[in-house]
Amino acid sequence: MKIFKGTTKNITLENDGVLIEPGSHWYSKLSIQKTTVRVPYDKIKTVEMIKASLMSQGFMVLIVGDSTSFTKGNIMNHRAELVKNPYAIGFQKSQTKEIEEIKNSIIQSIAATKSTSNQQNHSLDDLIKLKELLEAGIITQQEFDEKKKALLDKI
Repeated sequence: MKIFKGTTKNITLENDGVLIEPGSHWYSKLSIQKTTVRVPYDKIKTVEMIKASLMSQGFMVLIVGDSTSFTKGNIMNHRAELVKNPYAIGFQKSQTKEIEEIKNSIIQSIAATKSTSNQQNHSLDDLIKLKELLEAGIITQQEFDEKKKALLDKI
C-alpha cells in the first residue's frame, strides 16, 4: 500500500483500487471534496499529469468513466477546475518524482486488471464453446464437466 500526501488531497494505492481523501495541507481547504472517494482500477481509463512549476502546483488526474482530458487547452483554467475535481491530486514541484511513481503504479495496476479481465472473458468464451460441443454430441457430459471445472478454476 502506497500513500501520497498531496497539496489538495491524499491518495492511497490499494490492491484493488485507489482511495482519494481530503488532505491536511492548507491548500486542500480550497477543495470542495470533504469525503473519501474510492476508485477501482477497472474504472480508471488513464492517468494524466499537469506538471508543477515553481509558481504553481501540478496535478495528477485520474480519468474515470466519461471524464475528459485536462492536458489540452489553457492549463491555468484547468488548474482552477482541478482543485474541485474529486479525481485530481495536487502536488508541489518537489513532489514530482514521488507522484510520477504513484502514476506508474496506477497504470501498472490498470494493465494488470485488464489482463485478468481478458483472461476471464476468454475462459467464459471457452465455456460457451464447450456447451455447444456438448449439445452437438461431440463431447460427453463427463468430458464437459471436467473441462468446465478446469476453466472455472482458472477464473
